[in-house]
Amino acid sequence: MTFTDEEIAYLRSQPLARLATLSPGGQPDVVPVAYAPVTPTVSWSWNLAGEPVGDTWYAARRAEHG
Repeated sequence: MTFTDEEIAYLRSQPLARLATLSPGGQPDVVPVAYAPVTPTVSWSWNLAGEPVGDTWYAARRAEHG
C-alpha cells in the first residue's frame, strides 16, 4: 500500500487512532492504533504493551508498509 503525500501529511498530524470492531454478538471492541514513521517506510503498530483483551493476552504486533 502506498500513501499519497497528502495522506502522509495527515497521518503525521494524527499519530493515534482507534480501530473498532464488533463481535458476532454485537459487542464493540476498540483498540488504540499508533504508528511511527521509519524512513523510508511507515510502521503501523498496535497493542504495543501486549495488554489483555478480555481474558486473552495477545502478543504485540507490527506491520511495515513500504
